[in-house]
Amino acid sequence: AVQGAVAVPAIIKELARWNLTGREDPRFPEAIILPPDQPPYETAPFQQGRIMPQDPASQAVIGLADPLRGELIVDLGAGLGTKTEQIFHRRTSEDQRVLAVDISPSRLEKLKERLPDPAVGALVADATGNLPLRKGVAGTVILDAPCSSLGTLRRHPEVKWWRRPKDVAAQVQRQRAMLLQAARLLEPGGRLVYAVCSFVRAEGVDLVDDFLAKHPRYKAVPVPEALALPGTPYMLTTPSRHGTDMFFAAIIEQA
Repeated sequence: AVQGAVAVPAIIKELARWNLTGREDPRFPEAIILPPDQPPYETAPFQQGRIMPQDPASQAVIGLADPLRGELIVDLGAGLGTKTEQIFHRRTSEDQRVLAVDISPSRLEKLKERLPDPAVGALVADATGNLPLRKGVAGTVILDAPCSSLGTLRRHPEVKWWRRPKDVAAQVQRQRAMLLQAARLLEPGGRLVYAVCSFVRAEGVDLVDDFLAKHPRYKAVPVPEALALPGTPYMLTTPSRHGTDMFFAAIIEQA
């Protein structure tokens, strides 16, 4: 993932000095696709923080929220802040603030060390419970929810030996609670992007369909056709179609 306003072609040209053969993919405009045997870790762009390793499908999640709405953008379940940083660089105005929410204080501390800008805030909270934020506070919410990680099997085949049906059921319960909290934060006209690195319907299509059926004030906004799961308004990337992990995502808008 390319950070900031630097053009992808310029970074590709720079990486060529280290004999790395990066290429573009129009479906993932901020991605530089490198062969598996060409890691960028010794290059200046990586060491200076101008690029970071990330699956193209994961990068696409933030793009689904463009243009970022409202004065406050919330990254719910921010972790180490990879997506928080992407959000920060995509702001449409310097007045827009970004709030990273995570249950881990240490993760948020590392995020603030890497991104000390005053426009970026950090809140330690459990997003499966009532958040200490008022209803309708955010114009945009990103929820990259904890999941079974079954969508990463192409790179981590060992995952299939770790997961059991009860594990997926437990994750669905957490995802449902987090989605409710995320939706509560949206202001009228605000947008929520819900994502999981999983192809399991219970964590993706079925969960979002159930949420929309129970909450008619919200609607799904179709994702770009190149990323769409056929017959749905949702995103599902696959190794065969996109050369990526299997990522599900939905754009949800409050009327």
